[in-house]
Amino acid sequence: MIEDVWPRLRHFTRIENWGDPDRMDADFLLQLDAFRGYVGHPFTLTTPAFAKTGHSSDSYHYKGRAVDGRFLRMGTREPFGLAECLYLAMIAPFGGIGIYTHSPNGVFFHFDNRDIHERRKVWVCERPGEYHNISDDHLKKYLQKPVILG
Repeated sequence: MIEDVWPRLRHFTRIENWGDPDRMDADFLLQLDAFRGYVGHPFTLTTPAFAKTGHSSDSYHYKGRAVDGRFLRMGTREPFGLAECLYLAMIAPFGGIGIYTHSPNGVFFHFDNRDIHERRKVWVCERPGEYHNISDDHLKKYLQKPVILG
């Protein structure tokens, strides 16, 4: 049950920008918390995680199984750069990963835990409403400098 999960999380609290924390998926929260611990940097939610409107009709936000947010450098409010975000997207344990590069506040992610029978999907959104599966061209464009997470 979801109320049993909140005390078990090490990096998130019930009062963050979840939208409706009681409608979040417990397994997804545990997965997100474990990944946040692995990365070792703060992760802040940029929009309410659970939503009733504003996304595609099959959005995992409507199921409490998705978040949008950004990693911040430890001790600062500075978001990770694009190359670092691309690296994290490649190692993230989520079935759906979006990298949104168009935000004036820095790159942010969409993470979701889509069903196991679905293929993992990683996409890039460089302009609002334009989504593209990640490609070699993105890798060449974004990975022009070394990735340092320290």
